[in-house]
Amino acid sequence: MNGDELHNKNEGEVVMRRMRDGGMTLIEVVFAISILLIGVTFVVKCDSTIYHYRYQGEVRQQMLFYAAGQLERVLENQLVIQGAASGNLEFASFSVESTVDDVPSCSHLKVIKVVVSVVPHTTKSPDPVTLFSYRAN
Repeated sequence: MNGDELHNKNEGEVVMRRMRDGGMTLIEVVFAISILLIGVTFVVKCDSTIYHYRYQGEVRQQMLFYAAGQLERVLENQLVIQGAASGNLEFASFSVESTVDDVPSCSHLKVIKVVVSVVPHTTKSPDPVTLFSYRAN
């Protein structure tokens, strides 16, 4: 090969490279948009999950506060107040169950149990809160 043929061959490769590097193909655009949509979907899912768990945490704190108040009422031999009868809208959806039982192994102890749950129970509702206390006879 002489110098002119080699030079023409190199120019042809350079021209072909420029034509290939001139822009993006349709498949590259589709891949780029797909990756972008996957990222946006992930961010939106994470955001909704964060709000779900934040809501559950707030409701669980309210349930714990309410259960502690109801446990004090039971310890003072007062009747428990169901959430709807409390007069507070924050506690209106809470249901309270309280039991006072003898401890089987110790005849001089009683176990007091208060369970607060959300009514109606849904998949977004937090688990019930259970508080125990013991009292000597």
